Amino acid sequence: MDKQDWINVGIVSIGGLFLILGLFWLGNSQDLLMVDYSLYSSQSKAKKDALEEKINHYEAGSNKPEEFSLLGTELASAQASGMVQKSTSSYLNEKLQEAYKNHVYSLSEQYLKNGYKDKGKYFNYLDQLEKSIGKTPEITRYKNQIERLYYYQFEYPANVQLYFSEKEDILREYWQNLHYSRWQFSVKDVESIKYRLQNTQGLDLKYKNITIRNTNRNLINKIEKFENDYEKYVVDFRIDSIQRQNNK
Repeated sequence: MDKQDWINVGIVSIGGLFLILGLFWLGNSQDLLMVDYSLYSSQSKAKKDALEEKINHYEAGSNKPEEFSLLGTELASAQASGMVQKSTSSYLNEKLQEAYKNHVYSLSEQYLKNGYKDKGKYFNYLDQLEKSIGKTPEITRYKNQIERLYYYQFEYPANVQLYFSEKEDILREYWQNLHYSRWQFSVKDVESIKYRLQNTQGLDLKYKNITIRNTNRNLINKIEKFENDYEKYVVDFRIDSIQRQNNK
C-alpha cells in the first residue's frame, strides 16, 4: 500500500477506537443516570411517606398549633427542594389543614357542650386557625355561638337578676307607702326580657344546655311573680286612693 492508503487506514482505526470508547462511556453514563434517578425516586417516596405519617400522627393526636406550623414549614421546604411534587404537597397540605380544623372545631364543640366560664382560650384557638387557613364560615359560626352561649349562660341572667332585684325593692317601697304617687312600671320591658329568656335568640337550640334552661325557667318564674305582685300593688293603690278620697 502506498502512503495515502496507510493514512486512510490509520484514520479509520482511530475513528473506530473513539467510537468504541464513546459508546462505552455513554453506556456507563446511562447506567449512572438510572442509578441516580432510582435513588432520587426512592428518597422522594421516603420523604413523602414520612410526611404523611407525621400528618396522620398529628391528625390522631390533640390540638397543637405549633406542630401544625412546623409540619406546614417542612412540607413547603420539601416541595421547594423538589423532594415532593406539587400535587403531592397540595394533597398533604389539605390533609394537614383538615386535621387542624377538626381539632379546633372539636374543642369549640366541647366548649358549647359544657359551657365553661373561660371562653378566652377557645377564641384563641379559632383566631390561630383563622390566621393559618383564612376566614371560613365555620370559624365565624363557632365564634358567634361561643359568644352567645357565654352571654346567655353568664351575662344575661345576672343582668336580669339585678334588674328585677332593683325593681322589687322599688315595688316594695311603693307598696308600703300607698300614699305615694302610683309607680308606673313598663310592662313592655318585662315582655321583652321574657321573650329573650324563652328564645335565646341566635343561640342554636342544640347548645341551649340544661344550665341555661333551668336558669331561664327560674328567672321567668321570678318575673311572673313580680308581674303578679305589681298587679296586686295597682289594685291596693286604687283601693287606698278611694279610701283616702272618701275620708276627706
